[in-house]
Amino acid sequence: MAKAKPRKKTRARSLGAVRTYDNGSMYSVAFGEAEIGAFRAKWPGSGLGSLRSIWAQYDRRNGDLVDLRCNGRDSCDRFDGPALAALTDDMQCVAAQPKSRAKAPRSHCRR
Repeated sequence: MAKAKPRKKTRARSLGAVRTYDNGSMYSVAFGEAEIGAFRAKWPGSGLGSLRSIWAQYDRRNGDLVDLRCNGRDSCDRFDGPALAALTDDMQCVAAQPKSRAKAPRSHCRR
């Protein structure tokens, strides 16, 4: 019996627990606790301590933020500020990655 070749270890490119959606003329991105926790580690005084989930929808033509929901509610008012703006920018960059289902234009990532 022939000996099987050892498998080559490959590193899969993945978006993790981030969810991206193609909504036709719009695209959406959802972050869970793990992604928000990683963001908070970069922004310790962000004011996003009680944020557990976030969902954002963007216009595909120009990248404008159309809708935003925090912790499953409609309002993100209590989290408003520069950290939330930076988080939504990070979400757009995730949507512009090649593996993303959102297929957002690369120009929407401001980095």
